[in-house]
Amino acid sequence: MLDAFATHDPNRLAGLMLWGGYGREGVVADIRSLGGLMQRPLLGIGQADDDAADATGNGDAEGPPRSADPNGERQLVIRTAANDGSGAPHETRFDIVRRSGCLWLRGRG
Repeated sequence: MLDAFATHDPNRLAGLMLWGGYGREGVVADIRSLGGLMQRPLLGIGQADDDAADATGNGDAEGPPRSADPNGERQLVIRTAANDGSGAPHETRFDIVRRSGCLWLRGRG
């Protein structure tokens, strides 16, 4: 994941994802979206249950941690700088799926 952001290469991130059930056009569109994600500065990567920590990772956020997906799947949360000038981090979430003894990412779209 870090290498994908360091090289701004959406194909490196796409290589960590499950693509079963996607048509060619869907895959191309999603990889283009990943390309846009790769252009933003990476602020942090964590699991959804780590969301109680703020984007700086100091863990001082108030309130109970939010749980992962209600279906019981774990989620990976990628925080990037927003490009709207608000200063608030942008979050992109991926489900973490176990297949064939490996962990994969699946887009939430």
